[in-house]
Amino acid sequence: MTLGQLLLKQSKELKKENDLLKERLSIVEENQVADRNNYEKKLNQLNRTIILLEKNIELIKTSPGKPIHSSKNNQQKTTAVPKANLIVKDTSAGSKQIKTKTASSKKNQNRSTQTGLIKEIKTPEASKAIESITLVPVIKSSNKQNTKKSKTIKVKKQAKAQLIEIDNWFDSDLTPPKTPIILSIQPGAKRHYNGAFKIYSQKIYPNAIGAFEQFLTRFPNDQDADNSQFWIGQCYYRSGNYIQAERAFRKVLRNYQHGETQRGFKSPDAILMLGRLYGKNNKPIKARKYYEYVTKFFPNSQSANKARIELQSMNAFQ
Repeated sequence: MTLGQLLLKQSKELKKENDLLKERLSIVEENQVADRNNYEKKLNQLNRTIILLEKNIELIKTSPGKPIHSSKNNQQKTTAVPKANLIVKDTSAGSKQIKTKTASSKKNQNRSTQTGLIKEIKTPEASKAIESITLVPVIKSSNKQNTKKSKTIKVKKQAKAQLIEIDNWFDSDLTPPKTPIILSIQPGAKRHYNGAFKIYSQKIYPNAIGAFEQFLTRFPNDQDADNSQFWIGQCYYRSGNYIQAERAFRKVLRNYQHGETQRGFKSPDAILMLGRLYGKNNKPIKARKYYEYVTKFFPNSQSANKARIELQSMNAFQ
């Protein structure tokens, strides 16, 4: 076998192995996409459940004094009636006799409950017990599921109709500071800022945090000071340290002027990231409020466009 034939044979074998590897790679990618879709589907279902639970909690807080009915049956929930001095009027057979309720009358009570009869319990005028109690006919087990389903639908409709308005919500950090740090161009600052941002772009987040903090210490009044504070928050956010990230983003709102991103302000971006942080912490109602704030007060900013996308994704699972 000549050298050319040997090389041709080896090239064919390499090509075959390459095709086989590509096929295996495509299978792995398809599995990854399927796993990711399943994970996102489960995550969205969990977020939807959390949204409904939080809205139900808000409904309970805004509706004090209303009784909470159990979804297991359709019986009315009433205050317990004292046993003493109770008189039962039995209307099951049109009888006009009045009997004092004792332990011997329990059989009649159970029998009337099973047949779906209505009893009226009256008390003397001096008693503080309730005047009457209604025994609802017993529901068959086949109807329990329908009753539970109808109550669930009713709760969902009430929760959807009672969304909290953005005007009823307040975060003091969203108010522009009275004495913000006045920023201006500082000689030599841009070079140090670009160096810190280069470290951030390389995803070496601990080193980037140190570089941005050094920049703020050396150039606290430079025009990129608010940018540095924002990127510190982004470093913590991408590292999974959400507590420090929130503190960093709130410093942007507390220390610097607020305005549109087109004018160089970072406040819309910081508010958007607060919404994402609350979304990560499974608090979608608060996250929605930050998104709505950005779209309402900074409608022309890039962050407002991102916030609208976030709101659309949240609305898709309601």
